[in-house]
Amino acid sequence: MEKLVFGLVGTIVLLVGSGLIYAAYRKMKVFMDCPPGKIYEATIGKNIALNGNISAESSLNSPFTQADCLFWLDSVVEVVRRGKSTKTIVLHNQFSEQPFMLSDGSGHIEVIPDNVQLKGKPHFQSRQGAFRGFKDERADRILADLDINPKMMMFRRAITVEERLLVPNQEIYVWGEVVNMPQLDDRHDRKLFRKLLPKLMSDRPKSAFYLEVAGFALLGLVFVLVGLGMLVNTFQM
Repeated sequence: MEKLVFGLVGTIVLLVGSGLIYAAYRKMKVFMDCPPGKIYEATIGKNIALNGNISAESSLNSPFTQADCLFWLDSVVEVVRRGKSTKTIVLHNQFSEQPFMLSDGSGHIEVIPDNVQLKGKPHFQSRQGAFRGFKDERADRILADLDINPKMMMFRRAITVEERLLVPNQEIYVWGEVVNMPQLDDRHDRKLFRKLLPKLMSDRPKSAFYLEVAGFALLGLVFVLVGLGMLVNTFQM
């Protein structure tokens, strides 16, 4: 029985390590699939990494903090802990869909947000632990507006309320695919225009993500080696 339990734990550790390595690969693949370039080089059907400043004819007000912006991404995430197991659950995840323009001196291209990741420092972030409330009272209002009552939740370890923004004239980095999309021109004729569907947007360059990716990969490797060692010992018992 002891041998079986030891082997089972080793298998779980090995799977966790493999998952972390795969997560690092997925993060790095976005950069590998999107070579850096200028907007004038953007070719329809190709992936590209662009760097420039953003603008739009009109701005937005973010739902959580009513901040002036061109793009917002709001989320509420809880971490549930039962015994030794930990699970992350997304209670709310929503982003703005209004397009905006990206310019880099060589040209401009319209960015169409669609299920995109936004990395960088959050504009607003507040956490509630098992024995302490939110430091920012706005988080309580946000949860009330979303009809989320943390006091009714059992086994909660932490709830995080977060809002990320892109603001007018901000310099950003975008990794995505260039596509053709129909749009009415100045004469109201229906034509195809080149646009960018982003996979990842950030206020930080690619190099800033290397440490994050390396951390995932290194931690995964440690788990894999520990898991393999446990399995080898299991068969030698």
